[in-house]
Amino acid sequence: GLGPLLAGVLLPLLPHWLLYGATALALVLAALALHRPGFRR
Repeated sequence: GLGPLLAGVLLPLLPHWLLYGATALALVLAALALHRPGFRR
């Protein structure tokens, strides 16, 4: 069926999507934290 074929295509790509997603999320959170008014380290 289509399920196993789709899984066979998506599963090898999953680590890359997780890596890019985590990196993008970290950058966005860092930018929000740095640009937030009253930010103190």
